[in-house]
Amino acid sequence: MRIAAELPYTTVTTQHPASRRPPTFIRIFKYLVLCSAAVTLSNILPTSWSALRIHSRVSEVSFKATFSDPASEWEDNVWPLREQTSWDISTDFPFPRKLEYDVTEGTWLRLDVHPKSGDIVFDMLGDLYCLPAADVAAKGLTKARPILLGAPYDSDPHFSPEGDRLVFRSDAELGVENIWVTIWKGCEAMD
Repeated sequence: MRIAAELPYTTVTTQHPASRRPPTFIRIFKYLVLCSAAVTLSNILPTSWSALRIHSRVSEVSFKATFSDPASEWEDNVWPLREQTSWDISTDFPFPRKLEYDVTEGTWLRLDVHPKSGDIVFDMLGDLYCLPAADVAAKGLTKARPILLGAPYDSDPHFSPEGDRLVFRSDAELGVENIWVTIWKGCEAMD
């Protein structure tokens, strides 16, 4: 069974009478305000199409003299951007501060043993030292002899398999860590 109910509905229509349009005087006034704002902005803002641009040569010269753009002096078309200056980290300061210390043990030492003579090289606080195997065998305790001292941070010494070269890491010269190789002459000769 189907029940259909008809509901009454109403249609609402709105009419815009012609009298709601703004008067001609207000439309003309808005148009004049818009045009005057456009002309004012075109004279104030630095554009190439500015209408009614009225400037004297004196005002342009004084404006250029008082305003200098720092970016206009910068050139970004040169590579490298800065020329490399010579700088050697290995050179000491004119008045270096010296620190002397005696230690009997150390931690985090990186060391290597010479394959033939048994000499021990190690790093401590950015310098390389050597313990001669002959002195250790004869006297027991001995003083470590410096191999490389100075401002560069030297570390990780290792002997070549033949024992004729010593390789280590250092930031000598430009301050960038590189691998360095030197001829090994023995603890006494390297001192």
